[in-house]
Amino acid sequence: MKLPTVLGSWFAVAFVCSGCTQLMAPVHVSQQRSTTYANPLVQTSSLFYPLDIGNHWSYEQTLVFVIVPTGGTPGPPATSQTSFDVDLIGTQQYLGRDYVVQRETFEDGSQGQFLYRQDKSGLYNADVAPAPVNRATQTRAAVAATRLLGQASEAQRSAYRAALDRLMNKQLALRRMVRGGGFGLIATATGPLQGEIALLQYPLATSKTWHVREDPLVIYTVEGQDRLDLPAGALSGWRIRIEWPGVFGPNDRAQVWYGRDGVLQLEAHLEGEATDENGNVIGTIISDESQRLTDHTLVNSGS
Repeated sequence: MKLPTVLGSWFAVAFVCSGCTQLMAPVHVSQQRSTTYANPLVQTSSLFYPLDIGNHWSYEQTLVFVIVPTGGTPGPPATSQTSFDVDLIGTQQYLGRDYVVQRETFEDGSQGQFLYRQDKSGLYNADVAPAPVNRATQTRAAVAATRLLGQASEAQRSAYRAALDRLMNKQLALRRMVRGGGFGLIATATGPLQGEIALLQYPLATSKTWHVREDPLVIYTVEGQDRLDLPAGALSGWRIRIEWPGVFGPNDRAQVWYGRDGVLQLEAHLEGEATDENGNVIGTIISDESQRLTDHTLVNSGS
């Protein structure tokens, strides 16, 4: 399976993102808050995920890149940090169903929107179109990458640049999947209804596993429950392992934590090999990413 092309080179990320406004068409919110709770599809305060209009979350994101030459010692890390906000702002009909509209706002003011639905069987996302790129994250990651590649010799820089491109592709694809962004394959039926992906399958329990989607195949497995010490406070959530056959390498790993307070944390360790013109591995670029909840306000819990 070929990884979807979500970036050009890391040069192009910084340049193109500096001029674009939004990669996903804005979603029209067709209902006001006063009418939202009359619909059982979006009246979800009694279910696991807090999908109530007016809920707000803030997150911090940290990326760390390191070059490890083959047979050598790791170089100094290059780090970037960004933040973004998430709000549930209304509802919209799509394919004859009612969805909650989630708006994400990044540091540079750019926004993206997603459609969510929840019932007793799980939490689902409408697979409408590719998720928007967090331009602030990508631009700052490109700046960190510039510092990182400065550690490589001129002769090896192109090999490390290619490895970094592949690594950043994996990072972006993972973020899109965790946040519920699809790849525009509307005909894919991996949720209970056509055109949806299954973010969570209820009831959550240790060792439970399911296919988030079939094309490309993504598998979630519940590993257990944790009490997380986050900037937003001490919160409990289910730790879920993410498997992505054909995209993740043997040393790649990712976990996401979901709780009754929402998405709490994402941790990912991804690697990319740098090879010379003869196919010899000259080193590895390693990235560690963390997204943590820093603040939240839930209308039905007083958080």
